[in-house]
Amino acid sequence: MTNQPFRAARAIWARDYDVPNMFLVTEKTLILTGDERLRLCISVDADFALEINGSLAALGQYSDYAAHKVFEMRDVSDAICPGENVLRLILTSQNADSSTDRREQAMVIFELTDERGNVLWASDENTVLYHTARYRDSGVPLITGQLGFSFDCDLTAPACGAPADTMLLQNAPTAYEPRPVAALVLGERVTTHQVLCCPFADAQPAAPLGVRMQQASYLPDGAQGDGVALIYDLGRESVGFVDLELTLPHAADVLIGWGEHLDDGRVRTDVGGRCFAARCRMPAGTHRFLYPLRRLGLRYLQLHILAHGATIHYAGIRPVDYPLPAARPCPFDSVLHRAIYDTCLQTLRHCMHDHYEDCPWREQALYAMDSRNQMLCGYAAWGESAMPRASLQLMARSLRADDHLLELCSPARVGITIPAFSAIFPVQAAEYLDATGDTEFACELLPVLLELAEGFYCRTAQNGLLGCYVAAQHWNFYEWQAGMEGKIGGVVADENVTYDAPLCCFVSLAYAAVADVLQALGRTDEAQCWQERHADLNRALHAAFYDAERATYFSYVRCRDGERYHRTQLTSALAVLCGACPADEQPRVLAALAKDESLLPVTLSHSIFRYQALLRDRERYAAFVLEEIGQIWGDMLQKGATTFWETADGAPAFGGAGSLCHGWSAIPVYIYHMLAGK
Repeated sequence: MTNQPFRAARAIWARDYDVPNMFLVTEKTLILTGDERLRLCISVDADFALEINGSLAALGQYSDYAAHKVFEMRDVSDAICPGENVLRLILTSQNADSSTDRREQAMVIFELTDERGNVLWASDENTVLYHTARYRDSGVPLITGQLGFSFDCDLTAPACGAPADTMLLQNAPTAYEPRPVAALVLGERVTTHQVLCCPFADAQPAAPLGVRMQQASYLPDGAQGDGVALIYDLGRESVGFVDLELTLPHAADVLIGWGEHLDDGRVRTDVGGRCFAARCRMPAGTHRFLYPLRRLGLRYLQLHILAHGATIHYAGIRPVDYPLPAARPCPFDSVLHRAIYDTCLQTLRHCMHDHYEDCPWREQALYAMDSRNQMLCGYAAWGESAMPRASLQLMARSLRADDHLLELCSPARVGITIPAFSAIFPVQAAEYLDATGDTEFACELLPVLLELAEGFYCRTAQNGLLGCYVAAQHWNFYEWQAGMEGKIGGVVADENVTYDAPLCCFVSLAYAAVADVLQALGRTDEAQCWQERHADLNRALHAAFYDAERATYFSYVRCRDGERYHRTQLTSALAVLCGACPADEQPRVLAALAKDESLLPVTLSHSIFRYQALLRDRERYAAFVLEEIGQIWGDMLQKGATTFWETADGAPAFGGAGSLCHGWSAIPVYIYHMLAGK
């Protein structure tokens, strides 16, 4: 439902302020009795935090699209006091494309009302917006290209600087939608344990922040150095806002690094040009710094304090979580499997906030393939439907007109996209419908499902197959395994053009899912059409890629000479799941899928397809699947995992950028309930 929540407010921003990483501040002083019930209604591109009397009172804009702006409603009554109350609204706009945000018109519209509906503060042409030196815009490094900017704050500077030229936005939204998921919950400080305290030499003070912290020299106790280096262990993987409380003898820079491990003897702040570091300049005396505009994923927090004689009262985070009901218990009475199950749940919790996220440390981005695993696990564990519905809606709204595919991430604008991830989206939609019975939402998604399916069908060759995408904006990725990872960017040369079995399988699954949705909506004739297209593709797929001698499927056929090559567990599993593998061949294919060591194994993320395929014959493979999960996920636990990793390689993967908390790796939750029939 679309609402008109603003009565007096108008959408505004600062004229001629159009740079990446923008910050504005506006303030209001109210005389109150302290008994009022106050409610803030606000919509921002891209984020906000409200402080009342110096304390955080509200935060968190839902990630959205310019054409579907979401408003936030927050009760801020508990933050007010009798007498004078100073309200300060901090506004920020990334104003740049990334995997978590897309550049749109920066804006804010807000209205503060009491319980009688009286407007006490509203944005309009008379609102004074201030530039601020407290939050630096230019020169702040990207944490990663996917995640966006780090932060550089100066608490010695005034919160409000020079007034900006406030302008009313002429093309502002005329309608707003309510937040589709519950607001995030800000928790109390996480208990931390100091694991390092020593002097350090600031070896490269002019270097980028991440490099500067990575290359600093740690000195023996008693050495003078440039200040003190400290590392705090949060005890387990965590997600939240950095929170510091320090006493300094003089104003000083505090460099802040965060990470998931100490494999380098310190936090890895510089990873292939990525910068997991920030800076805060703090005044002399005792002060607190809580930064509520950048959520961090970490286990370890590292500080380089450029002062001698600092006292640290607290260093850690305030956790930020999406509220969930109590999870269903693990259906297996095994210490190992209960530990795996609980760790999977923790992984999932850390990878869902406004929407599903691939990982909290490096990207925090919503992908179709990743979120499919997370949704299935969520249905099994919590039976919660708001998060999958909202995430499906965000992805559906990313449909690209040029190639009839979804954006790589939502709500974002990315230079490349993965066709196979778009093909799994109809499967996600059908699974949501099956889990919830929500036919109204299925009707909303149906035009997108049909456009995706038609887009794939239009690419069908005369032999009935789909070839790889050849343009630079298309990444023929299937999984992080040799020969399946594709090439990011670059036109595919004629001699390398292939028919791709994984793509054909994913598209076959998409056709079947579209047919299922149509059938559930009573559109039987259209459902039959997509069932026939599904069957036709399956026949062509089996004929082209199946190796009857070894009961496996090749991944590729080179168009130029017809050569078939590359064998993986994923390809054979997908052929079973999409129905391309005939029933009389399935036992042999499943046997090879379980035992043929010459097949390249699936990675953690795509093992769900292998397990789903093997469990087509539960009697034969249920114990095998359960045992293998115990071995693979149990090995991560033995290595100290508190959440499950992006790949089994852990932190060394991807040139040292492997994530140690990745939502797509929580699939044992789904498999356990599938095995238990619950």
